[in-house]
Amino acid sequence: MELLLLLCLCVSTWTGKTSADENGLITVNVSQSSDAILPCSPTTKEDLSFKSFKWRKDGLNVFHYDAGNHYNNGLRGQDPQFKDRVSFFQDQLRSGNASIQIQNVTIQDSGIYSCEISRLDSGSQTFNIKLVVNVPTLHATEDSDVMLPCSLSGKDLRQQVFDWKKDGQEVFLYNNGDHYNNGQHENFKNRVEFFQDQLQFGNASIRIKNTKQTDSGNYSCTFPRLQPPGQQFYMKLVVRKYKTFCPILKES
Repeated sequence: MELLLLLCLCVSTWTGKTSADENGLITVNVSQSSDAILPCSPTTKEDLSFKSFKWRKDGLNVFHYDAGNHYNNGLRGQDPQFKDRVSFFQDQLRSGNASIQIQNVTIQDSGIYSCEISRLDSGSQTFNIKLVVNVPTLHATEDSDVMLPCSLSGKDLRQQVFDWKKDGQEVFLYNNGDHYNNGQHENFKNRVEFFQDQLQFGNASIRIKNTKQTDSGNYSCTFPRLQPPGQQFYMKLVVRKYKTFCPILKES
């Protein structure tokens, strides 16, 4: 039975995909918690080592490179949402690559990004890229156990806070070593576990035992005290009624 239930559990996610529409807008589709590469390169393909390029999103400063100085080596001005999460391809600057990589993307990272390259021989060029971060859907059968994944690589969560909710209902709260005794929604009483021995590795996942169809819904995992802000992860859980297959035996 356990093997059968395990086989019935699957996770549906989007794989990374890049496309362009008829107007030239590049769209990058990635799964939540993965890394996203946003492409940018001038049409002249000239050496960018001593040029300048800026990445912005909705008025926020995502990344800035200026003739060797950048946000990762002391240049100031980066928005906290992107701090320590954005890198560039330094070894490819000479071939005109101004692309960036955003680590561990969340829904809040979705949107339109602009890449402005200045000091080019032809002046400056600006490109727009749309990032779409897709929420995973988890499928489980009724009466099975299901794990809802949530993690921050490189973060020790033992002295931190993380909060799980489902459609506004409190599912699980961990607070600096303490976790739910009071305040948890009745639907989840005595049914939610976390992985205490993996907190030091950034694992805030939970396991819901003996799932019900009423557990289906939209879940969020939030880290309210961690920097940078906006550390929220979302997923959808679909619990289906377990169906048994009983072969009909005929007498010979």
